Amino acid sequence: MTVGRLFEIMGILYFAAAVLRMSPGGYYAATKQYRRIAAKFEKGYVGLASSISFWTSTRACILRWVRDLLVNRPTRHNLGLPVYALFTDASKEGWGAVLFSTDKAGFIEFGNRAVVSGKWLHRESVRHISELEAEAIVRALKRFAPTLNGCAFTLHVDNTSVLGALRKAQSPKYWLNKRIVQALDLVPDSVFEIRYVATKDNFADGPSRGRQLSVPHREHGWYGSL
Repeated sequence: MTVGRLFEIMGILYFAAAVLRMSPGGYYAATKQYRRIAAKFEKGYVGLASSISFWTSTRACILRWVRDLLVNRPTRHNLGLPVYALFTDASKEGWGAVLFSTDKAGFIEFGNRAVVSGKWLHRESVRHISELEAEAIVRALKRFAPTLNGCAFTLHVDNTSVLGALRKAQSPKYWLNKRIVQALDLVPDSVFEIRYVATKDNFADGPSRGRQLSVPHREHGWYGSL
């Protein structure tokens, strides 16, 4: 195997995964070694004709990735306008999530909502805040999966590290990559867009800190202004 051949294979795998809406995060061993070899190539340590050897776990992971792609599962690319807007947040105290329905014009229906929250165990509260933010998303999707799966929705988060990893459907950090895969697996038949929301505008901020949800007094609102 040469570096150039590896780039060809990984390019095909990434492209096929994007078409089929499969998360590359589920193939961490392959993407990890690929990133390392790509970094060496960028620094000039290896060339396209350089020979490389794979870890046993990497070879098995690539074969599993190919087999999963060949299953040819039905893929949903467009479910219409979002019918729900999900806000999630985490603090050192706990996590919170607020699910709003949206009307046909894309406005949030503030009166039609569901709120969930919880406290961290001590061993959980000492984790990095980005890890807690990712865990909050997983827990929110677990609670709302029966409602969200098969629907179009928007996911609003205020942590840019988690937002970027979710948009790429993978992360070089193992703990974050693991939670992204968990999150995506919870709503496999959904199409959703990840959006950034400032902390001051995140409806889940209060519930994550043990406070009551505060929403505008108007019945509808455009979430682009949040």
